[in-house]
Amino acid sequence: MRAAYVCMDPGIPVFGTKGCSIHVQEILRQMILRGMEVDLYTLRLGGTAAGMLSDVQIHVLELEKHPGPAARERALLEMNEKLIEQMRAEPGYDLVYQRHALWSYAAMEYAQQVGAPGVLEVNAPLIQEQLKYRTLMDVPGAQEARDRAYKAARRITVVSSELAEQITPEADLQKIIVAPNGVNPERFAQMPVSTDGLLTLGFVGTLKPWHGVEVLIQAFAFAAQSVPDLKLVLIGDGPQREELEALARRFDIGDSVEFTGAVLPEEIPEHLSRVHVAVAPYPELEGFYFSPLKVLEYMAAGCGVIASDIGQIRGLIRDKENGLLVRPGSVSDLTRAILLCCDEKPLCGTLGRQARIDVTGGHTWKHVLDRTLCGLFDEPAVRPGADL
Repeated sequence: MRAAYVCMDPGIPVFGTKGCSIHVQEILRQMILRGMEVDLYTLRLGGTAAGMLSDVQIHVLELEKHPGPAARERALLEMNEKLIEQMRAEPGYDLVYQRHALWSYAAMEYAQQVGAPGVLEVNAPLIQEQLKYRTLMDVPGAQEARDRAYKAARRITVVSSELAEQITPEADLQKIIVAPNGVNPERFAQMPVSTDGLLTLGFVGTLKPWHGVEVLIQAFAFAAQSVPDLKLVLIGDGPQREELEALARRFDIGDSVEFTGAVLPEEIPEHLSRVHVAVAPYPELEGFYFSPLKVLEYMAAGCGVIASDIGQIRGLIRDKENGLLVRPGSVSDLTRAILLCCDEKPLCGTLGRQARIDVTGGHTWKHVLDRTLCGLFDEPAVRPGADL
């Protein structure tokens, strides 16, 4: 089977280190493991294909630099013609899989024209995000491109039921499958949590406000008043780092908080191997549609997990069974959860072991692709829209 994987988002370096990059790489690996011959179409490599990914045939489309956002938007829209021209130059595909991007619809229309299944992977309400966090000049043009992609796709896969609800005004409900993010458990060696000595807390991710790291630092500071030798490792970097370092100094815990800086994806398992309790301290966010990779990685590493009770997380973490849930943005709740782990250290090991069992049993990248492709080439075992 020949498959085309299309990623026309200039903000995603497909062989880079971002979470979105890892997502692309893992889906590519699963396609190869299924025996597919894969062609990749992208605007940005961001690195070198390694291991089995070196078998992927890569097509890089050149996006010229343009002065101003309006010109850039027009250039991205014009890439549709270039993309479909390149795809038509190939022998043909049995499957076309596209990570949805602003302005890009050609891959789904190509699939529709040649009669191949077209899968559109939607990870966010892109137009709303662009309007909120960046700049979008031609809103009607972006809406038209989105609607063309939605209409041409045979299946639309989303990372959460919350996201499915957000896109259903524009997308056909019967096309939608919910396929949350996954993890590769083989990357993580389960860590036996020590029942003696003091605990190390950890966080993995970009240091940005919507991850709630400032809440974690405050809760850690209050917990450290009772457990002075407690340690916190913040694995990652980002624009909030200086602010968070200043916050740690203000609470006089600077010596107890380690900022690792940016780390490569392959280094994350090693960093998590020294973490007993891993935290996902999301604040209260309206329309939380994310499928947090960090929580799945925490679970795969066998860490005790403390996470905010929000969105999809409440479907992953069962309080006091495979982790601890706290109110989003609550410093007091998070402080109590940290102290509980300090007081009952064997609990961390119990929660971590169960978390790894759960994630291995149903949340790997193989499960993601199995669910995404289910029924496209035979009778459907999962009806699109069934779990919304």
